[in-house]
Order: sequence, then C-alpha cells, then structure tokens
Amino acid sequence: MKNSESMMDLLRITRSASIFDEVANLLVLRIRAAMQVPSRADEETEAQFRAIREKLDHYFPRFQDRYARLLAVHLKRAPADVMEGLRTEPMQRFFAASPAVNRTLSLELQQLALDMLKSVCVPQAS
Repeated sequence: MKNSESMMDLLRITRSASIFDEVANLLVLRIRAAMQVPSRADEETEAQFRAIREKLDHYFPRFQDRYARLLAVHLKRAPADVMEGLRTEPMQRFFAASPAVNRTLSLELQQLALDMLKSVCVPQAS
C-alpha cells in the first residue's frame, strides 16, 4: 500500500499516527533523562531536542509500511483490499480499538525504537 493518499487515509481512519508520536516522544524523553537534562533547559538545548524529534520523524514512512502490512496480515487480505474494508463504519471502529494489532505493532516497534535511538545518539568518548 504505497499510494500516499491511501496511506494518509489509513492513518486517519485508524488513528495510528498517534502511536508513532508516542514512541518518538518517549525516546526523546529517555534521551533527556539519560543526559540528566531538566524538563526545561536553555533554548539551545531545547533546540537540540527538537532537532532530535524531527530526525525521528524520518522513520514515519517505515512505521506506515509496517502498520499497513500488519493490518493486511490481521485481516488476511491483500494490502490493496484493506482500504476498501477500512472505509466501512464497523471496520473503522474495529481498527481504532484493535488490541491484537496494537500488541503486535508494539512488539515490532521495539526494534524500530532501537534503530531510531541509535540514529540520534552520539557515541561517548572513552
């Protein structure tokens, strides 16, 4: 499901973009905590954290692809057929609340979160 309009519909219908935002924001909070930076720091430091969050947004297309694939797997349908089914009212409600999809996605997001964290962490000098 590569059509960007279909992907945007998928995210809107399932409200799944918020899952990605929660993971990315949590990673930034963990970096802040690991660096022992208070919740409000000087403007330069806050700008650096905003830049980290923006860098993590580059992983959003990977999240979209994984989410679309998981929906197809759980529906046992071809990805092209997923959008047709999603446009019905009962399916919209189902996917907004589907614990099976969210559990599976959260497991897959663990690796994505590690990849995201590695991309924004600077190695410490020994």
